[in-house]
Amino acid sequence: MVRTIADVGNEKSRRIVIAGEMLELGTEEHELHRQAGREIAAAGIDVLWGVRALAREILAGANEGGLLERDFLIRL
Repeated sequence: MVRTIADVGNEKSRRIVIAGEMLELGTEEHELHRQAGREIAAAGIDVLWGVRALAREILAGANEGGLLERDFLIRL
């Protein structure tokens, strides 16, 4: 899904992702959210908004992947 979002935009547009928590992922839910965040950062997304509690893990992964904290926001 991240690659699809990144491929849709053209080079002149700003790419923004609003990502919510993914439920029912089991014991690996935290790592899977972080992995999604790292993929978002690697795709060159400009701004990331996280929605709900587990989205914190998405944001943490995006930060690990190089997306700066100034470029994301969380809403609980």
